[in-house]
Amino acid sequence: MSKTAKTIFLVRHTPVALSAAHCYGQLDVELAPHAEESIAEVLKRLPPLDAVWTSSLQRCYVLAERILPLPQVFEDLQEYNFGAWEGKKWSEIPEDALNAWMQDFVKTAPPQGESYEALQERTIKAFGKIEQAMQAGNLQNIGIVTHGGNMRALLAHVLHIPLAQSFQLEIGFGAICRLRSSHSGYKLVLD
Repeated sequence: MSKTAKTIFLVRHTPVALSAAHCYGQLDVELAPHAEESIAEVLKRLPPLDAVWTSSLQRCYVLAERILPLPQVFEDLQEYNFGAWEGKKWSEIPEDALNAWMQDFVKTAPPQGESYEALQERTIKAFGKIEQAMQAGNLQNIGIVTHGGNMRALLAHVLHIPLAQSFQLEIGFGAICRLRSSHSGYKLVLD
C-alpha cells in the first residue's frame, strides 16, 4: 500500500437483543447479552485506527467506543428510518403497505419514515464530511461504525452498484468492509 493510500474500515454493529421478527432501524435497541464476546471478535480483526465515526444509536456507539474512546458521532450514520413501523413485528405491519414498500423500497418510504434513497443521501453526506476530516487531519486508517443499511448504501455509491441491487451484499453483524482510496475513488479490499 502506498503512503498516500487511505483506508476506511466500515464496521457493522454486533448482534442486538431484539429478534429479526421485529422491524427496527432507528429504534435504539440494546446489544445482545453476548455483546462482549462479539465486540472482542471485531476488535481482533481491526488494526489501530486514527479516528472513529459512529451512529449515535447505542448498538454502534458501544462498539465504536471500544475501538477508540470518544468516537465522533454523526446522526446521519443512523440506520434506516422505518417510521410508524419501528418496533413492530413484521407480521403486524399491514400486508398491503408492506408489499407496496417492498415493490419500490428505494423510492418508497414507510409511513413517517424515509426511503432507501434518502438513507443513501444522508449517508453519502456524512461520508463526505468524514473524507474532509481525513484529508484535513492527514488520517490514514479510520473506522466508521454503522448499520447494515448504511453500509450497503455507501458501498453501492462508491462501487457504482445500483442501489436496488445493494441487498445482494450480505453484511452480517460485526462485519468489516475495507475501502482503500485509489486514484479513481475507492476499492473494496477483501482478505
